Amino acid sequence: MARAKAKSKSKKGKQSKSTPRRILQWFVVAALAGLTILITNLVVSLGQTAADLGKEKLRPARDFSASKGGSVDFSFRLPSGTEGRVFVEQGLGCLLNGVVFPESSSAVSNPPGTGPQHEGNSWDEDPQSFGGIAAGGITLNVDLKGPKDHAVMLLGLDFHVTNRREPMKGVIVNHAEDCGAGGVFRYGSVNFDHRAPYWTTPQAIPADKVNFYKPLQFPYKVSATDPESLVIDINTKRCLCSWTATLRISDGSEQESVAIDDHGKPFELTPHGKLTALNWINTRKHPAQFDYSADLWDTQLDN
Repeated sequence: MARAKAKSKSKKGKQSKSTPRRILQWFVVAALAGLTILITNLVVSLGQTAADLGKEKLRPARDFSASKGGSVDFSFRLPSGTEGRVFVEQGLGCLLNGVVFPESSSAVSNPPGTGPQHEGNSWDEDPQSFGGIAAGGITLNVDLKGPKDHAVMLLGLDFHVTNRREPMKGVIVNHAEDCGAGGVFRYGSVNFDHRAPYWTTPQAIPADKVNFYKPLQFPYKVSATDPESLVIDINTKRCLCSWTATLRISDGSEQESVAIDDHGKPFELTPHGKLTALNWINTRKHPAQFDYSADLWDTQLDN
């Protein structure tokens, strides 16, 4: 009986000694497990960061050029070697569609190059800083040249309307400038009053452009020796629309794209409506009329 009690005491002694060891072992296992999770998360995080950096490398850098009249002009180069230029004419200049300004704007009372300035620019050089919004329609120009050693496919051009508001009220102001030389272009038009993808059908070529414009019908094969130039008229008569676009290109199994926006922000476009219009020619202000049915300015200006 005494031996049994002794054995029992001996077992209890061993259990009491092993308990701290087990607790220590549990802490060690838990710490190793936590370290494993931490390392795993770090590896995954680093992998995601690397992937994100890879994606950033695939995004083409856009080189914006200084342009007047609110127009946006940038060039780009894709990983495939495809190069291009995007030019969005926004209101002032060759298009003669004008910019809608608030009635109290300096654009209504001050000749181009005069009046208040914003960061060194007058209203005609930076209309947006003076509350101006391009009056429809505006024109998007895209020039694209493929790589030297192979061709790529120009798959399409997608437009995105990001916001719709009531048309702006005010005065349509234009300041005519010299126009560039002509050429041969693929022509299309979009209307934000239509349902997405907004392309008008059929894409008829205006009579005044029929000699040097061809209908725009994607896709196109583009190379260094066979470039493409696109001209797209953009219109709306129902909303102050904010919009962007995406140019899609395929290089074999690789898909490339170019974001078209105003320095990272959406473009804005408002209808002409039946607003008061004026045209600055040099320093003289002329009342102007707009044929809203034909979307054309009356060239017979008052003296």
